[in-house]
Amino acid sequence: MATPTFESSRARAMWRTCLASALRTALACTIVGVATLFGPQYIKKQVAFPAFSYVAVILVVTDATLGDTFRGCWLALYATIQGVCPAILSLWLIGPARLTAGTTAIAVALSAFVVVLPENTHLIAKRIALGQIVLVYVIAYINGGQTETIMHPVHVAASTGLGVVACVLALIFPYPCLACCEVKQNCKLFAENASERFNLFVKAFTAEDNSCALAFISQAKSLVKTGSKLLQGIKTKQESMKWERFPFKFLRPYGENPGSRFEDVQTPLRGMEIALDNSPSFPVEILNSDQKSVLHMLGEHIPKQVNNMSLESSATVPESNQENTQNKDNGFWAGLPVAISLAGSREATFKVANVKAQGTVLGTIYGILGCFVFEKYVQIRFLSLLPWFIVSSFLRQSTMYGQAGGLSAIIGALLILGRKGFGLPSEFAIARITETFIGLSCSIIVEILLQPTRATTLAKLQLSKSFEILNESISLISFGSIGNLVESQNKLKSHIIEMGKFIAEAEAEPNFWFVPFHSVCYRKLMGSLTKMLEYLHFGSQAFMLLEQESGGSIDNFVHKLDGDIKLFKDFVGSSMKCFEEVSLVKSLEILDKEFEKKKLSVDVELGTSQSSSCCNIIRYASEEEIDENFRSYFEHSKEFVDQIVNGEELKGQVVLSLSALGFCMDGLVKETKEIEKAIKEVVQWENPSSHVNLHDISCKVRGLANIIVAN
Repeated sequence: MATPTFESSRARAMWRTCLASALRTALACTIVGVATLFGPQYIKKQVAFPAFSYVAVILVVTDATLGDTFRGCWLALYATIQGVCPAILSLWLIGPARLTAGTTAIAVALSAFVVVLPENTHLIAKRIALGQIVLVYVIAYINGGQTETIMHPVHVAASTGLGVVACVLALIFPYPCLACCEVKQNCKLFAENASERFNLFVKAFTAEDNSCALAFISQAKSLVKTGSKLLQGIKTKQESMKWERFPFKFLRPYGENPGSRFEDVQTPLRGMEIALDNSPSFPVEILNSDQKSVLHMLGEHIPKQVNNMSLESSATVPESNQENTQNKDNGFWAGLPVAISLAGSREATFKVANVKAQGTVLGTIYGILGCFVFEKYVQIRFLSLLPWFIVSSFLRQSTMYGQAGGLSAIIGALLILGRKGFGLPSEFAIARITETFIGLSCSIIVEILLQPTRATTLAKLQLSKSFEILNESISLISFGSIGNLVESQNKLKSHIIEMGKFIAEAEAEPNFWFVPFHSVCYRKLMGSLTKMLEYLHFGSQAFMLLEQESGGSIDNFVHKLDGDIKLFKDFVGSSMKCFEEVSLVKSLEILDKEFEKKKLSVDVELGTSQSSSCCNIIRYASEEEIDENFRSYFEHSKEFVDQIVNGEELKGQVVLSLSALGFCMDGLVKETKEIEKAIKEVVQWENPSSHVNLHDISCKVRGLANIIVAN
């Protein structure tokens, strides 16, 4: 089998990527070290903060290509305009000698607010600008009247500039590291991945028994996650390829990013996977010998097409008491780790703070060890960073540490080994850990104050909103409204993605005194919602094909088919409405008390109760009704196919579309039942002492709403 070969090539590619990233980072840091230690006196004087040059290197060059560094140059310039230029004006107006702890804090806060407020500013620019702001104002406060109003901020800007220039040189030599080369490599790996999956699916379709088919399906599923990562890697390099276009367009023809075309390859592969998952037995009975041979021919032909697609659309560029006083002072520097690790969106606050702290401690300890090993060779001790860059590259790829922990580990070591004039390494290391703790603590407090809503609550709200949009999508399933259905699907997809982010954050969130988050059930719910989204997508495609292939001949059967679909829509739609309401209930005990209280009030005033009328709105179909509905649908489908007289090819297309539509409807019904089980489990988890009946809960929620309206 080819699966182990593909996985081994993927593993080798990851090793090469991590090693290449580490070596490029080491080269950039070496350039900074040589320039600041052995360069002309003029450069040493202007680059007064070499440690921040190293920080700029890490912010720009990490996992970057040449296009990323070109963009990083522009972002660093933009950050300097935002951070340094206003600081010069502020120092000139206030005067460094008149800076106090209060005025410094206010100046830093206002400057940071101006930098972070624009949503369109790139995250790297924000991090660099915030780091510059902390350096300018804190150093000015510490040095007081000795600070030069103009040259001090200029030195900060020069330190930033040296780091960015080092990044560009490191990505050019010994040969350019181009985004188009990475895209070409990822295209090749994705083509292999897609080809292998397709071949495995074909083998599963034509397998002679269930055990062989299930083995092929399992192998194909193991490749799905890798394929998605490769596709994401292709997409993320689109911007970088644009930045490489201008300096390299005169060398070779510039290829476009094939990510969108490969996205189209993913969809039919996912459709094949769904079809195989729902096949009752193997071999598939409808396949005859001719059809099997056609499938085998496709298994040989389609992989060649995918490979050609990757090669044609890829770029062809060559590859290429001093203790008591204590840097208190640590509190002033606590803003630096917060500034350079600013997140672009909401994140799992406690988890990220934890991995940042661990990464900082690991890097700091390594930096101390490097200082002791190179105690007699201070001028070249930055060379000890090379193995740490390699280790940190793998830390960034790990699930435990991720980007936040990996970057903190690099910066922790850099600020120890790249410093000068800050005392003994051990003392400075303790100061670094202290200031990191202060900064992260402040970051957590601010995050809690500004975003007090727990991720668990947001996941619950997003789940309810997803049910609402899914209900809207279900109501649009009919002939003539496919355009609106596609729009609703895109909206649902964005909400499911957002819900996934909240679930991941809630899983890492401490429980405190709250009920623990039931991540297993929420993952099941997200999986079912994703499957329903896929069924809606394939169902809408079937609708469009029916309208295109059959032309006006389907008009006479639209009423019959829509009638068959109506019961199915009523069942799934009413269930989604029920789930939407039930998922928002926090406590069944409180709901029961409120319902009884409001119900008695209505009984006394009006002499009637509205609880029974609201329950009549909810319509649940029995298993027998659903089965009868599907039988009716297939009977009407057969009548429609029988009246087609324009050729066997057209008839085959219509049969395929009608069958696909029926298959998707059946899949939606099955997933609705799975969601019902998961929702019931979640509600029971949150209310362990209560009896859970989703229908009754939904009735009470609607009853309360109706009573409030009546009053």
